[in-house]
Amino acid sequence: MADERDQLLLELYGLIFSLEEEDLLDTQFMNNYAMKPTHDSTFFLVLVGTFFEEVQDALCDLGSALKDCFVCFADIYVHYTKVKGIVQSFGASAMRQGLEELHCSILGASVQLGKSSCASGFENLRPHLGAITRLECRIIYPERTLAGDSDSDDR
Repeated sequence: MADERDQLLLELYGLIFSLEEEDLLDTQFMNNYAMKPTHDSTFFLVLVGTFFEEVQDALCDLGSALKDCFVCFADIYVHYTKVKGIVQSFGASAMRQGLEELHCSILGASVQLGKSSCASGFENLRPHLGAITRLECRIIYPERTLAGDSDSDDR
């Protein structure tokens, strides 16, 4: 029985090391495995199950946040850091590239969306600012208003 267990452990370690070489796992994964108190402990199985649940929940939350009518990139970034923390603490380097792409898209999208939002907000505000300026001009320069010389162009 011990020989079979040793053989299975060697196979498991070989698999883990090959996945590390392929950059699908990192050394944190093996550190997590080594935290197992005994060979018959369910600690690592629970850890893997927890990892799956936490990543799925975090990705679901991220997906929901992206579906909102008004995407809040601060919230998206919070979801991103949550997923990143889960991935890093587990040692799942296979997800690292996807996280980097997500991070870049958050940064890029926030710039574009922020720019678009500012431009849209300004366009909505422009006529009101024009009306305010015309009124202010009428207050400051009553003689122009009396002379019919009011400035009617939008600023």
